[in-house]
Amino acid sequence: MQFLLYSLVPLLLSLNASAQADYYFGDTIELNTIGSQDADHASIAVNHFGDVIVVNHTSVGSTAKATELNTLVPLGNDISSGFKLYSTHRLGDPTLNIFGAGNDSCSKPDAEDFGNGSFLVVWSRHDLSGNQPSRIEACKVITRDIYGNLLPQVQI
Repeated sequence: MQFLLYSLVPLLLSLNASAQADYYFGDTIELNTIGSQDADHASIAVNHFGDVIVVNHTSVGSTAKATELNTLVPLGNDISSGFKLYSTHRLGDPTLNIFGAGNDSCSKPDAEDFGNGSFLVVWSRHDLSGNQPSRIEACKVITRDIYGNLLPQVQI
């Protein structure tokens, strides 16, 4: 992660931010997971502001998986301003029971920068009973307003 943060320094732009930093350059960051086990199949995307999203899947129960989102954003125009880590969000929730109680599993997310500062996240939802075909789900993740200012919370 340190290499990633170091490589983002040239991408940082000036912005007004009054939030206190959660992390500074050189800190070790352990991303949170909401699931019951370690995260797996992580995918990362970075926008032109230097905002970073990491999506992964994690186990929920014995067979189902959920997809999760972690977001890290720079708070200023240099590395001394630090970085904010937003709360972890569940994107693909197997407890929605779209395929029936206990049959859903969401896995293998991928993330892309849209080019306008927002991100697209996609993942698959599978029917563990095998009765229905799998499907692809998606959401848009927004970290900044139209002027490039950080939002108080990530919008999904």
